[in-house]
Amino acid sequence: MVADGLEVAAVFFREEGIYQAVGGRAVDGGTPGLHEGWLALHREQGIPLLLCSSAAQRRLPEPPADGFRETGLAEVLELTLACDRVVSF
Repeated sequence: MVADGLEVAAVFFREEGIYQAVGGRAVDGGTPGLHEGWLALHREQGIPLLLCSSAAQRRLPEPPADGFRETGLAEVLELTLACDRVVSF
C-alpha cells in the first residue's frame, strides 16, 4: 500500500529504465538518480522492482542490485491482468 488505499503490485523497468538498478551511477543535471528511492520503496512497502530481462542482459555489465530482479514479459502480463490500472511513464 502506498497511499489513499492504492496498492502497487510491482514496478517494471524496461529499456533505459533498467539503469535505475545501478547504484552510484552518474546522472546528468536534468535526470535525478532515483536508485535509493526505488530501494526504499521496495524495503518499506515490499513492492517488487522488476527489470525487463532482455534489456538488463543487453545493458547491465553485472547483476542488478539487491531489491531488483530480472523477469520476463509473462510475469508482467500476469501482474497486469490482476490489476485494475496500469500506469506507464
